[in-house]
Amino acid sequence: MAAASLVVVPVGLWIRHGRWRDLASMDRALVDGAALSSLPLALFAGVLKSTTHHRPLGGATFAVGACVAIAFCIALAHRVGSSSAKAHWLKHFFSVCCWLSLVVTVAFAASGSGILADLITLGVACLCAGLLKIPLALSRVGRGLGVAKVAPLAAWALLLMVGVALTRQQELVQALRVHAPISFAALSWLGDGS
Repeated sequence: MAAASLVVVPVGLWIRHGRWRDLASMDRALVDGAALSSLPLALFAGVLKSTTHHRPLGGATFAVGACVAIAFCIALAHRVGSSSAKAHWLKHFFSVCCWLSLVVTVAFAASGSGILADLITLGVACLCAGLLKIPLALSRVGRGLGVAKVAPLAAWALLLMVGVALTRQQELVQALRVHAPISFAALSWLGDGS
């Protein structure tokens, strides 16, 4: 839960406060650019995994390549979205192509069903955190105690501390690496699990 919260909380807040309808917004460019870069990065990762025998070198190569590819795709999506072209349908077509890239990547990942299930769970949790409304009864409890804004942050910090403490157990770390590699990746940066 702590590992997933490192992704879910910031992405959920971003979804809650982002501007999505405007094709020229930077929020929309970030999402479209990340979706567009997913297929080339998946293919690049497959080539690196099969041809690189030195894992740290392959990981560093992928990290640099991923940063360049994502930055290029986000810049391209922002350029297309903010262009003054009269053909508004072209902007929507570009956005559809970006999402088609993501769909094809997920279809390729379907062979590793454990990883795919972890990715889908994390994505659904992010969408729920960003789109679902907080129940009125829970918001009243926070206001009644006078800690409406501090309590969620304190609870999240406590969850992260427990998660980092649990990464000291090597058996648990090995199980998380095998069964939930995507969710666990964020927490492994904070603890000794990497």
